[in-house]
Amino acid sequence: MTKTLENTQIEGVTTAETKSPYEVQAFNNEVTTFGQVVTTLTQYGGHSLASAEAVTLKIHKHGSAIVFTSVSRDKCEVLIKAFAKVGVDAKLLETS
Repeated sequence: MTKTLENTQIEGVTTAETKSPYEVQAFNNEVTTFGQVVTTLTQYGGHSLASAEAVTLKIHKHGSAIVFTSVSRDKCEVLIKAFAKVGVDAKLLETS
């Protein structure tokens, strides 16, 4: 099933944009709970619960994942700050 979320692109989800110059990459750690990451993704990243759980599992299995893409640097920075509040390292990537 494919779902559309504005400014977001993850596995199984399409984006409303054709090209987003900014991405947020989040990294796994041994302190932050699965639930904290899921909540951050749903509240600040525009993910559905199912999408947030899938992305969080990807972070856990692979050590990191692209969790958000956008044409807005500011939107990416809001998510990065929200992750920092729960102890998750996340960084902004410029794709263009």
